[in-house]
Parts: sequence; structure tokens; C-alpha cells
Amino acid sequence: MGTRLYVGNLPFSADEQQVRELFAQNGRTVTEVKLVTDRDTGRLRGFGFVEMGTSEEADAAIRAMNGHDFGGRALTVNEAKARTSRGKAKVAITEGEPADAAPADAAPAETKPRRRSTTKAEAAEPAVDADQPAAKKPARPPKTTAKE
Repeated sequence: MGTRLYVGNLPFSADEQQVRELFAQNGRTVTEVKLVTDRDTGRLRGFGFVEMGTSEEADAAIRAMNGHDFGGRALTVNEAKARTSRGKAKVAITEGEPADAAPADAAPAETKPRRRSTTKAEAAEPAVDADQPAAKKPARPPKTTAKE
């Protein structure tokens, strides 16, 4: 088991010091607390990560804190899983580099224009000259139903 824990359902009023004190109860060693905030508003998003000193302490913290009432909310505590890719290429950041800096040897990302699919009706229409005014499409005749 790892020592990094996911902590969910945190009250929006929580701060890192409160979470550190909560997880340090019973002599457990907390090495790091990171609460995730919204980048636009700066407000806590309701979850974070706690790094424990040992895997035994992490296991004990999960047993003690999962479901524990904190600020009127039942915490969700489990082992943190590795982040999965969400469609964009991620570049590994080494220690000491700012989080938004890419390594110097990283190639610039290439962007390709997105293709828009063409409908059958658009494919059948002749190309329109940009200098000519747009022609009106003829109205469709009303549908007739055969009566038996």
C-alpha cells in the first residue's frame, strides 16, 4: 500500500492545517497535505491528498478516517490512484521545475485543424462563390399521404 491518500467530501471551509491535525491524531505522521482548489475562483473543490509517513500509518488513517464526520460531512478516504490521462499529452515534471514549465527538450505540441464531417446534402450542393450573394433554397413541397 502507498502512503498517499485521497480525501474526498471535505467541507469547503477546511484548510490544510485542519486536515493535517485531523490525520495526525493518534501519533500518525503526516508529511504533506495538498487541498485542490478551483483555478478560477480559488475556492476549495472538496477533495485533496494527504501523504502519510509510512504505509502502516496510511492504512490506519484509512480505517480511522473513512466515514469520519468532519465539518458536518462524512469523509471518503482511500489510497490515491495514479492520475489517468484525460486526452491531452502530459509531460513529466521533475522536482525543482515550476509546474507549468515543460522540459527544455520537449518538442512543441502540434495542432491539427479539426475536420468537420459533411452531410449528404452539403456534398450534393455545388460550391458557392464568396463574391456571389447566397441563393435561396426552393421550398419543399408539402408531404402528401396516400389514403387507402
